[in-house]
Amino acid sequence: MHCISNVWLRNSTAVDHGIEAAADRASAGKPEAGRLELAFRQDGSRIVVELSDDGAGLDEIAIARRAAELGLFPDNRQPSPNELHRTIFASGFSTRGEVSELSGRGIGLDAVRVAIQRLGGTIDLSSRPGHGVRIRMVLPHSLTSSHLLFVQVADARFALPSLGVSQVLFSDAGRLENSAGRWIFSFDERDYPMVRLADLLSMPGHATLDSLAEPRPLVLVESGSGQLALLVDGVIESREAVVKSIADHLPGLSGVSGACVLGDGDLAVVVDLARLQQQADSDAGELERRIMRKTAAVAPAAVSAPAGVLIVDDSLSARRSLSRLVTDLGYRTETAFDGFDALEKIEAGMPEALLLDLEMPRMNGLELTAHLRADQKTADLPIIMI
Repeated sequence: MHCISNVWLRNSTAVDHGIEAAADRASAGKPEAGRLELAFRQDGSRIVVELSDDGAGLDEIAIARRAAELGLFPDNRQPSPNELHRTIFASGFSTRGEVSELSGRGIGLDAVRVAIQRLGGTIDLSSRPGHGVRIRMVLPHSLTSSHLLFVQVADARFALPSLGVSQVLFSDAGRLENSAGRWIFSFDERDYPMVRLADLLSMPGHATLDSLAEPRPLVLVESGSGQLALLVDGVIESREAVVKSIADHLPGLSGVSGACVLGDGDLAVVVDLARLQQQADSDAGELERRIMRKTAAVAPAAVSAPAGVLIVDDSLSARRSLSRLVTDLGYRTETAFDGFDALEKIEAGMPEALLLDLEMPRMNGLELTAHLRADQKTADLPIIMI
């Protein structure tokens, strides 16, 4: 690991928010001068960036108080330390009420999180009161070879970048629930929306998922919209493989980052899950616009100003189905994948109604409803809870 010293900090938020005053540090047995460390290392096909300090750590009391004010957690549930720490990545979240001469209000971590996710990376942090904060960012590194997890779907083999894979297990390792046609996999005190890789790839002729009588392989992955449990037919192996670009032969093929040649001469497509889901959302939006144009051509007076409905659901298939249904009824739709994403969409443009899922990661339907009802601007916003 390589450390960089004597780095000029153009944004002094880390110092103002994290490093104590010299007198406080001395009374705690620390050197009067604070210490910030920025380290880089290469881990296979990944670049790991770690930023740490020896300051006071996160103010968990202030974070919990602010999260309660925003309604980010139900009143009857105490968030775990990890959930509380990750709250600071919420859009617009800050425990500071005003801007000081030294730094701002600390509302830029959401932008950092979004930028890292767009690059296909992850960000996490840990904090100990009185001992500082450590932020760890993992980013993909372009190499001729990558570490891949090979999986089976029907008769085809696909490769998932190991960077986004957190765990591989069977469906009987946790609890499965079917809520309103949507499968949820509960494992290690967390709920994961469960989708099939076959559905994301729009593979024809694949049987619908009505039940899971027998244990099936699940891959817990990090996608562009958070974590999910990916259902596959089989897990083959995990190893390094040379990935070749296929853009010259199949330009514009979304959701695919390349292909690799297997030992038997067959090809395995390397799946880009984040882009695949983004493309699915884009396709749903394009379908919505086509229906709106067709409806306007038939009866322009009736749909000249359709009401706007915001559909909030962490399930991609549920968002697409509800969007089509609501659009066919003559309404203009927009989608969001969880409560935090919905708040950003509402801030950009106020909808006339909300179609809201109950169970979602990060911020669920009840938490979002409590937040909207506490805000005078959205207190009367009609909400239909699924």
